[in-house]
Amino acid sequence: MSILAVNCSDVQFIFRIIHYIINILRWAVVIILLVMVTMDFLKGMMGKSEDEMRKNSSTAVKRVIWAVVVFFIPLLIKTLFAKAGINGGNGLVGPLDWVKCYNSAIK
Repeated sequence: MSILAVNCSDVQFIFRIIHYIINILRWAVVIILLVMVTMDFLKGMMGKSEDEMRKNSSTAVKRVIWAVVVFFIPLLIKTLFAKAGINGGNGLVGPLDWVKCYNSAIK
């Protein structure tokens, strides 16, 4: 029975692409958040009732919370893999090996 061993050099290109996509998504979320929150507050200020203002403010706060969650998901995933900390022998066996390979690919 043979186990498929993946070397770090085999997947570094894929890790670089994933890293760039994640960074683009993180910044796109921040830009979209700024636009949407600004629109929510403008709608709240233009609204005639205080209920509309509260509703738009709570929507803006929820959007900020979701943006923070999306922004920190990659950090959370890397931390969880690092805490799993299983080192493999040949190739990328454990989560820690994958994290080390990802970190070396994005440098």
